Amino acid sequence: MDYHERLYWEKQYKAGNFGEVYEWLGSGDDLLPFVLKELVLDVEREKNDGGASSSSSGAPAAAAAVASSAGGTGAGSGTTSTTSSSSSATKRILHVGCGNSLLGVQLEEQLNSISGIFADAGTTCSSSDATTTSYASTTIVPKSCRTVVVDNLDYSQTVINQMKERFPEHNWYKVDVVVDGLLKHVADKKNSVHAVIEKGLADALLANPDGKKRNQALAAYLQEICAVLATGGNPVKKASVASTALIFTLEGKRMKEAIAECGGLPASLELKSLQSCRRNYAEGTAKNNEVEDDDEMCSLLVLRKRVKEIGVFCQKCKKKNLYANITAGSRCGRCGCLHRP
Repeated sequence: MDYHERLYWEKQYKAGNFGEVYEWLGSGDDLLPFVLKELVLDVEREKNDGGASSSSSGAPAAAAAVASSAGGTGAGSGTTSTTSSSSSATKRILHVGCGNSLLGVQLEEQLNSISGIFADAGTTCSSSDATTTSYASTTIVPKSCRTVVVDNLDYSQTVINQMKERFPEHNWYKVDVVVDGLLKHVADKKNSVHAVIEKGLADALLANPDGKKRNQALAAYLQEICAVLATGGNPVKKASVASTALIFTLEGKRMKEAIAECGGLPASLELKSLQSCRRNYAEGTAKNNEVEDDDEMCSLLVLRKRVKEIGVFCQKCKKKNLYANITAGSRCGRCGCLHRP
């Protein structure tokens, strides 16, 4: 299939072949527990435990608690303005390759409905300002009160127009991640995005049969993610969303191999985890099992922006000599090149 071609997607959306909503790899209800665990629950747990990292086994119950406190996992369809909150405390999340998925819509409503986590925007909003959707029992926070904004991006003008019409209270932008770049979307403001989320976009890039172009596209995509993700000394702050990229992919191991083949992750990005996603995860009946299990829905690569550069510099940089214990495949913290044996 020509999943890597813009023309393919334009034809499909114009013909209505993906309906009003099409969820690659899993719906928002399936995947939101994983997203919330990475963006919210780890932060909250570190705040409560004094910096101790959370274990994946506690995520199902915790995610369910968050969903319960937010009033469900439905998407929002209010009538508020399409402009973002002007508060400097507003956190931005990019949902790239959004298509006609509701993941970004649901995520924005969820994060802004979680009481107390994103509460330093300087607003005077109260629970009385909230409304409910016409098609889901979800609490909707007015746009002026929101402290998290999700920008939904896709390179198909057709689907962006369709989603703007259906969900005018949310943000929809035509952006070609590889050609235009994410930096252009954020007006060249580096380190200004707190999370990048996608499901299937990287898989689509891998569909290109030309190996050179495939590697170039994936490498450019990863560089754009790295450039826009926020850099911070300690993400555990009130109203913070961890600086994270979540890549939902059909095959996690294949994606790791593809990343290595295209030159590896940028120096400032690190792989935090590779997880297996199951539909019964949200019900608390399955743990974070190994990726090779057959009943998984998809895989999730969790990438984090490094708090500071790796303390390793190569001779090419002429800044420091290589440490004696540097192994082949380690990446230079300044120029990003791979150390060779």
